[in-house]
Amino acid sequence: MLTRRFNLIELAAVMLVVAILVYALFTRALRYFEVAEKAAMTVTVLEVERGLRIRLAFGMLQGSPPATARARDVNPFEFAHAMPPNYLGELAGTVDLLSLKPGNWFYAKDSHEIVYLPRLASRFRSDAESAIPVIRYRLQSDGGQPGQSMMPRLLPVVPYQWEPEYGTF
Repeated sequence: MLTRRFNLIELAAVMLVVAILVYALFTRALRYFEVAEKAAMTVTVLEVERGLRIRLAFGMLQGSPPATARARDVNPFEFAHAMPPNYLGELAGTVDLLSLKPGNWFYAKDSHEIVYLPRLASRFRSDAESAIPVIRYRLQSDGGQPGQSMMPRLLPVVPYQWEPEYGTF
């Protein structure tokens, strides 16, 4: 019976191949997690907008005056009854973004903005002058331009690009 042992070079080659495979799987998984985070953030914004529109439309059907102006001054999460599970609450004054945990939402009372701090933002680009990635939305209406709705929308305060790619290595 032949017994053969691994020599040091063969063991190093096997470990190198395993390390490359683990790295490839890890980077692919991180990309998918980033895509999922962006999708969850987008769905949260859409849910808040939907809740706002339903509340405002319901108010109009009841004959109450349009609450569009009032909606811009209140927390959209509370007004729409759409609290995400990763909501930190209302924060007033100067907020130290570095002290907050990434992956969470909060409402900035002073600027009337909802703010999201991305956890995974390898492909995030913004014109905002911030030490960390931050996405800010403010409730705005289009002012009743012809052909446009009077309903308010959540629009980004500072344009950003967040395009995690998930099809390439």
